[in-house]
Amino acid sequence: MGDKKIWWVCWAMGALGAMGCGEADRGRLDVASVVAPLYAGVEVRYKAVPEGESCDGPAEGEVTGPATRGEDAYAFYRLAFASESFQLPAGTYGICATVLDVNGRPEARCPTTAIQVSVSADVAATAYLGIVCDPVIDERSGHAYTVTPLVNSFLDAKVAAEAMGGHLVFIDDMEENLMLGKHFADRKWMGLWDEDGDLQFEWLDGQKREFSNFCIGEPSSHAGEHYVEWGFGPIDAGFCWNNEVVGVVQGIVEFE
Repeated sequence: MGDKKIWWVCWAMGALGAMGCGEADRGRLDVASVVAPLYAGVEVRYKAVPEGESCDGPAEGEVTGPATRGEDAYAFYRLAFASESFQLPAGTYGICATVLDVNGRPEARCPTTAIQVSVSADVAATAYLGIVCDPVIDERSGHAYTVTPLVNSFLDAKVAAEAMGGHLVFIDDMEENLMLGKHFADRKWMGLWDEDGDLQFEWLDGQKREFSNFCIGEPSSHAGEHYVEWGFGPIDAGFCWNNEVVGVVQGIVEFE
């Protein structure tokens, strides 16, 4: 990997709607996160601190819950996050997310991530956080792997991966393909696409690779399915590949 610096990133999306319950001057804030790579047994501690305070400052509220790998339900790409809830007075807060290891201690490989959110009285809001921990290292090649934030398309994943100093993953053989399955949830963008729409899929670096692992019946010829996602099929299908149009998922980033 040389001296390349790997950046961690975070983001938040707010979804507001009427609440059916809650105190008069308080609002509900649901918090959830994607942690990747997801080390075994981790949980996430969410801490709400008043605007202007650091994550070490006094807490207005604190909850702990399981981490998620960001699995998606196929229909409509709705993400099945594990979420926790705060009841907070109306105002602006910093939400600090700390990954805890199996012993309940802060996981040294995962940075504390913070976002700012606004809470309104009698309104429900949702904040999603992305926590990218130290990357997985492949002992065979020495390459490192992590993920992008949730993105809206393959092209967004490509840009994000390159901004992080890597590229969407190039998979050379089944051993590498299965190695990824030990650390990452299914359905992630990889560095293979059909730029011209002629069903001739090419790697982003232009190299020819003998290995291919498309699922049975794939690649399909549906309109616009120019981009390849890893891990489409079940585990016993060997984390096979599928060509797709768009999807709010992550990309696997490889650092060489």
